[in-house]
This record gives sequence, structure tokens and C-alpha cells, in this order.
Amino acid sequence: MNQQLCVLLVDDPQSTAEARKTLEHRLAHLRLTEVSTRLELDAALAGPVHAVVTEDRLTWGDILGVIAAVRRRRPHCAIVVRTHAIDVRTAVRAMRAGADDCIPKDIARPELLVEALHAALDRAQQRHAQAEVESRYQWLWEHSPVAMAVTTTEGQIVDANPALARLSGYDPEALRALKIRSLYLRSEDRARFTDELRRHGHVDRFEVEMRRADGTSSSLQLSGTFTVARTGEPLFYGAAIDISERKRAEAALQKSEARWRSVAENPFDYVVIVDRQGTFQYLNHAVPGIAVEDLVGKVSLYDRTDPGDHRAIAEALSQVFDAGRPAYYEVYAPVVGRWFACVAGPLEENARVVAASIQTRDITDQKRGEERLAKQHQLLEATLAEREALLREIHHRVKNNLQVVVSLLSLQLGRSRSPQIQSWLRDSEVRIQAMARLHEKLSMADVARVDLGAYLQAIVEGVANSYKDARRVISASVSVSAAEARLPLDPALQCGLIVSELVTNAFKHAFRRRRRGVVDVTLGQRVPEELELVVRDDGVGLPATVGLGNTGGLGLSLVPGLVARLGGSARIVRGRGTEIHVRFPVSSDTDGALVTSLETTSAPGK
Repeated sequence: MNQQLCVLLVDDPQSTAEARKTLEHRLAHLRLTEVSTRLELDAALAGPVHAVVTEDRLTWGDILGVIAAVRRRRPHCAIVVRTHAIDVRTAVRAMRAGADDCIPKDIARPELLVEALHAALDRAQQRHAQAEVESRYQWLWEHSPVAMAVTTTEGQIVDANPALARLSGYDPEALRALKIRSLYLRSEDRARFTDELRRHGHVDRFEVEMRRADGTSSSLQLSGTFTVARTGEPLFYGAAIDISERKRAEAALQKSEARWRSVAENPFDYVVIVDRQGTFQYLNHAVPGIAVEDLVGKVSLYDRTDPGDHRAIAEALSQVFDAGRPAYYEVYAPVVGRWFACVAGPLEENARVVAASIQTRDITDQKRGEERLAKQHQLLEATLAEREALLREIHHRVKNNLQVVVSLLSLQLGRSRSPQIQSWLRDSEVRIQAMARLHEKLSMADVARVDLGAYLQAIVEGVANSYKDARRVISASVSVSAAEARLPLDPALQCGLIVSELVTNAFKHAFRRRRRGVVDVTLGQRVPEELELVVRDDGVGLPATVGLGNTGGLGLSLVPGLVARLGGSARIVRGRGTEIHVRFPVSSDTDGALVTSLETTSAPGK
């Protein structure tokens, strides 16, 4: 179906007959509208109009005004002006105002009007098509994310799109006042780009650094072409995309690759990739004496390791492939005579473990060092055992010698008739027995530490046996609440002598004119790193004038010195019987360098 051609015939009233007859006779599918006033013109332009044929002389209006009205309402409409005479000035003015053609009003040649109208319609169609193309390109220019600019050969920016303004940080007006070279961070980049453009007429994917308005820089990829404007002026058209993120990603990738390469090419480490069966798929460098190509795809881990390590390899590969977790193991490679520490991890593809990456390190020197240390440790343990045996033998002989001394004192005690001498001999016997029992304990167990509770129990039992009397019954006991109260030799001896002197004093003096009594020794830990030793009896009690160190006798006079050697303190609690409290640190120097603190108080309510 042919489209109807809508034509306006503009002329004075009663003056359109000739033109109307010509058009209707020679044009098919014509819809002709006659316009004889300005109101009729405005009303006709509101509807469909493809062409306007107008006279140059109108009684109701100016030809230029008619052309302007048509162009304003119908910018792509064809306009043909018929002149009454050959008036060059009128024709030029009409063409400049927007007419497509000017022809003489020649009745003898009516076909001239039809030819001019066809030519004008063709130009109008071309103009309309060009306007549509320009509109599309203008939209792309305004909305494209690619930065674009037009410059002269001297680098003056003629036009720049909004994307370039955003990318550079300049507003569009400021951009048009700049020369393009001011956007280059390095002038040599501008010179190379321009040279390529002039030599080849175009440049693709040229990378440069752009200086932004705020002083920062961005990485750009440029493309450009050289063209000539309608005016004959040579121009450069350029487009740029921001590749800063890509550059940063490439730099990060290069850094990662360099890090990986430094690991993979480390001559001291092997990086191995194996399949589930342990077959080599990759090896970063050759093993001494074995080429990489002799291993990859041909040999498995089991072929180059000690059979005793095969179970560890199988468990590690199972953990990697089945559980997707890394595994550590150590293997010995007999073919090179070296030990290796291995960390195997999963390599995944599409969420599936397809291989195991094994980082290995030669630990042969470490293993040999461990073997040397183990041998040295065994030698030291053997030497220590020999020395402990020797020390136990020495303690045993010292104990025997002290027992000989005790026997001699016992013989002398039996022959003496003096009560005073007998008391002195018995006290000496008890003291030597306390030392002998310590050496006895050391000869039977640990030569470095003494079980203080067991040692004090033996001392109290020995004192009780020495002062046993058929005419009275005195019970003695030892209780220990401190866990693992084990002391070195010297502080243990001081504690033993203190208990020996205090228990001996209780047996000798606390129960005069009494047939029964109780002596109790307790060892406890009241605060961390401090032991408390308490010797109590339910005897007659010490006189108020008697204290530690001023008894007049040897026994209690020795206690302050022994306490001082422990670095502790002692105090007497008086009441129903006597309590003597000795506190001493268990981790400080027990060589007797501290001063003893003595307190004498009364028991509450006594």
C-alpha cells in the first residue's frame, strides 16, 4: 500500500489553481491542502506534512516568515519556493532560511515544479536520516562510559564528552580551555601517541598515564584516528578507557606469581604435585642425580621413599583427597640418602580435589642433629645413673659410719653413772640418728630430693624409741598436708634437726610428773611457696622466761640457727602445752643468709 503524500500549497486566495492542477495531474496518492492565510498555515502544520510549495510574494505574509514557521514546526519537511521572476537575492535568502529549492513560476514548463518537489523530498529524507544518525551519535557521546575528545593538530581540545570530564576531574568548560598535553602525566607518551597517529592515521590500545585535576593519576588505554572536518581542518578523534583497576590487578598478579615462582624455584625446597596414587605430575626442579623427566608421569612417591614411610604417605594422601585438609608427614628417600618434611594440600577444580600439592623441605641435617642429641642424652642418662648409684653408695656408707658412732655413744651411755652425762650422750645419739636416717633415705631413693614427711616420721619414731619409759605412755605422731613436700639435702637436714630437737625437748621436759602425754608434728602449706612446720605437745608448757635461744640448754638453743639456715621464722605459742611454729620458703636460697624472726604470743582464750 503506497503512502499518501501530504503537500501544502501556500499562495494568495484564487492564485493556486495552476499549481494545483499541475501537482494533481502528475503526482499519485496526493493529498493537497491549500493555505491562503497565516491561520490556515498554522492549522495545516499541526497535521501531517511532507512538503510545502509556496509563492515568493504573498499578500498576507513574508516568504521568510513562512519558511521559518515551517522549519520551526516541521524541521524535516521539503520546501520549494516559486518565484515570479529570476530574483537571485530572493532565492539566496530563501535557501539560507531553509528552502530546499527555488524555481521560476514558468507556466510553459509545469513539469519543473514536480521535478523540484521530488528533489526537495529526497533532500528532506536525507536530512531526516542524517538528523537521526546525529541524534544517536549525540546520545552515545553524552552517555558513553568511554571518555572521548576531539582536538586540533596542535592539541587544543575542541570538544570533550562527560565521561572524559568525570575521568579527568575537570568540568566540561574547563576541559575545552585546555590543551590535551596537560592531561598526560609524561610528555613523551603524548609525543609517541601523536607520532603513531600521524604515521598510521589511527592508533589502537595505546597505554598512558593521565594526570587528573586533583594531581592523582590514572592508567588509560587510548585509541585514536585522524580525520578532516567539513571545513578542511585536520582533527584528531580520541577515545580512552580507564584501566587502573586492571593495572592494579595485573601488578598484584605479577607479585603473586613472583612470590610463587620464588617458592617454586627455591633450590632448597621441592614443590611436588601428585595424583591420588602418588604419581609425580610436577616437580619444580631436579633431585640430585635424577632428572625431572625421569620422575613426572612415571614414578610415584612410594617408589622413592623408605617402605616404613608408605603408611604415612597413604594416610596423608587420603586426608587431602577424601577430607580436603592439609597433612604433614616425614619421609626418608634412600635413593638420595636424605630426610624430607612434607606438607600436602589439596588442589581443587570445580569444587573437586584433583591433585595434591606437596611442599617438601630437606631436614636431613636436623634429623642428624636429633640423632646426635639422642645419643648424647642417652650418654648423659647413663652417666647420671652411674653418679646416682655412686651417691647412694656414699650415703649408705655415711649412714653406716653414723650408726657406728651411735653404737659407740650407746655403749658409753651404758657404762656412765652420771645422769648429766647420760643426758648429753642420749641427746647426741638422737641428733646423730637424725642425720643417719637422712642418709638412709637418700641411699634408698632420689639422691637429689628428700621426702620430708617420711623423713620426719622416721625421726619422731627414733626419738620416741630413745626416750621410751615403762613408767609413762607418751604418743608421738606426724601428719603431712603439703602435697609432694620434697626438699634438697641441706634444707631437709635442717628440718630434721629442728624436729629432732623440739620433739626431744618435749619428751624430756613437757611431761614431768605425768604418766601420759601427746606430741604431734604437722607439716603443711599455708601460702604458695611456703611450708609451715608445727611441733605441739599437751605438757606443762614452757616457763614465761624461756624462749628459743635463751633456755640455757643446747637443744632449743640450736633451733634459731637451724631456722635461719632455712631462711624462715619461728614463734612460740603458749597455752595448754606448747606449740612451736616454723615457717620457711621452699623456693628461696636456703643457705642460711636470711635473719630469723622470732615471735612469742599467747594462744587465744588460753
